[in-house]
Amino acid sequence: MSFPVGSKWLIKRVGVPEQKIQVTSSSGEKFSAKYFELDNPSEFAGEIWVREAQVINIKQHDRSTGYVAFQTGLRQVKDDKYEGS
Repeated sequence: MSFPVGSKWLIKRVGVPEQKIQVTSSSGEKFSAKYFELDNPSEFAGEIWVREAQVINIKQHDRSTGYVAFQTGLRQVKDDKYEGS
């Protein structure tokens, strides 16, 4: 599975305003993304894995500050979204 380049994803996190990322490259199960309409240099590197369910794992990295965060979730087929932490 690969995400279309240019596709946008909404990220919702507790205590943080909703933010969108845009896929900049995609090959097989791996993709890269950046913030969409937000002045933040973070880079996102993600993977999708499928076994009994679809799992997404995204690493966010801001090289200028050293900030790193991880988001992981399971795909909720009925809602077509990923939920996790």
